[in-house]
Amino acid sequence: MTRLAHVGLLVVIGWLAAACQQPVESRTAERPSDQVPAVEVNPGDQWPVLLEFDLPAESGVPSRSGVITAYRLGYFRVGEMRPLQSIELPAEALTLRGRTATVRVPKPEVPDGVDRVVIRLQSLSSAGSSVWSAPTPPVVVPPSDGTPSQVRDRPTAEQIPARRRTDGLLPVDVEPYGALAQAVRELLEPDDPLEALVKRFTRVDDLALAVAVSRSTDVSLKELSEAMEGPPRRPLGRALRQLRPALQAGTVVREARPEARRMLDTAGPDGR
Repeated sequence: MTRLAHVGLLVVIGWLAAACQQPVESRTAERPSDQVPAVEVNPGDQWPVLLEFDLPAESGVPSRSGVITAYRLGYFRVGEMRPLQSIELPAEALTLRGRTATVRVPKPEVPDGVDRVVIRLQSLSSAGSSVWSAPTPPVVVPPSDGTPSQVRDRPTAEQIPARRRTDGLLPVDVEPYGALAQAVRELLEPDDPLEALVKRFTRVDDLALAVAVSRSTDVSLKELSEAMEGPPRRPLGRALRQLRPALQAGTVVREARPEARRMLDTAGPDGR
C-alpha cells in the first residue's frame, strides 16, 4: 500500500468513528413530563385565563406532524390521563414563541364536585394529533352555584398528600412520587379507576411494593390489590401466595423492595 493510500484509509476510519459517536435523537426523552407543578392558579372570576404551555417537541414541526390545522385543550382531574372535557381552538388562537404557546383558556364545564383541574394542549394536523403537553399547575374552577372561590382556598385534609391513611389512600397521596404515579397509571386497567385502586392501600410504601411485585410477575396490580384488601385484609406476601402458590412469595417480595424504594426516591409530604 502506498503512503498516500495509507493516509487516506486513516482519514476514512477517523470519519466513521466520529460519525458513530453522534447523538441519536430520542423521542422518549422529548416526551413531556407528567409531573404536576405544585403552585396553584386561582383565576377567580377572571375567565378566560391566560396560560402558557410547553409544547411537545413534535408539535408545530411540519416534518414530524404535518401541517398544523388546530389545537385541542384538555381539562383533566389532577393525576388522571383521561380528559373531563376537551375543546378545539383555531391555530391563530395561540401565540407561539419557539415551543412555548400562550393561550386564553376558557372556563371549563366540569362535573359537580370537581374544583381543580390541570390543563394540557395538543396540536392537530393532517397527520393526526400530537401527544399532550405537560400539565399546567392545578387551576381552581369556581363552583356552579356561584360560591366565591376564596371559600374553598383553604385545603381540606383530602387535598393534602399523606403517606398513610387508615381509610385508604387518595390520588393526591401518590402525586408527589413521580415514578410511582407513572407506574400506577401504566398498570391501571380500564375497569379499575385510579381512585378505586389506590384506596385499597393504607400506606404509600405498600402501594409501591405491590407495583414492583406486579411488574416482576404475571399478577396484575388490580388482582393483587383486591387480594390484599380482602376481606380479610392480607399482607402482600400472603396475598401473592394465595394468588400464585407456585411462586416463592417471600423471595419475590424481597427482590422487589429496591424497585419500590426507587419509586419513592422523591421527597414525601412534610418530609415523612
